[in-house]
Amino acid sequence: MTEQTRPVRAPVIEAVELHRLEVPLVRPFETSFGREVGREVLLVRVRTDRGDGWAECVAGRDPFYSGEYVDGAASVIERYLAPALLRAPHRGSSTTGT
Repeated sequence: MTEQTRPVRAPVIEAVELHRLEVPLVRPFETSFGREVGREVLLVRVRTDRGDGWAECVAGRDPFYSGEYVDGAASVIERYLAPALLRAPHRGSSTTGT
């Protein structure tokens, strides 16, 4: 086997972390649902033995415009997605939220 054809080992997931931020908007955002001056943002950090990966959940604070919302997304990640990733073969075992 040459260097170019050698199989690459998948990273080992050590932890999945949720981070919530309140980000102020430059200008208020107003719709028929109300006026917003800030946005709640959910960031997901996946720590592996090779480094970290970050993602942002784009759901809104409340389920008015869409059925997706930050609390619902966080719940799905904590209850289903993170545990499935962490119990997959060769995966780690830590889930945290902040």
